[in-house]
Amino acid sequence: MQYTVVGAEATAADPNDRPDLVFKTSDGYITAGTISDSEWQGFCRASGDPELAKDPRFATPGARSVNATARINKMAEYIGLHTTAEWLERLDAADVPCAPILRRAKSSTMNRWWRAVSSRSSISQGSGGCASPSLRPASKSMNLQSAAGTEGR
Repeated sequence: MQYTVVGAEATAADPNDRPDLVFKTSDGYITAGTISDSEWQGFCRASGDPELAKDPRFATPGARSVNATARINKMAEYIGLHTTAEWLERLDAADVPCAPILRRAKSSTMNRWWRAVSSRSSISQGSGGCASPSLRPASKSMNLQSAAGTEGR
């Protein structure tokens, strides 16, 4: 079992040097993917700034790649404004891949959850297909507030 743990991570001048992007929320950390057009547009809607999708620097996958640093910095600005639970709910509703990043102290909660979920061989997707438990969106497969330690915040 592997966990992503935050706290004293090194930063890279070029976001492309870091395959897993970690963003600070107002109360923790998340990871989110915005590679495809639909994911980027979903992020823009979730951020409350749907016009951002029309910014020429980010309007196509190629433009987002060339302007990766600006895109990631813009995402970080928005993500820092809300809690982890709020972002996971918003991003999940917009079909943007996302997950909470847990601190070491919270990893035992996640480990118990992971053992329970991964003991199933597959999960019905409702459309006749199945997926590995590891492919389920985090916000649909666990109690986020409990696992992310955001109760009462």
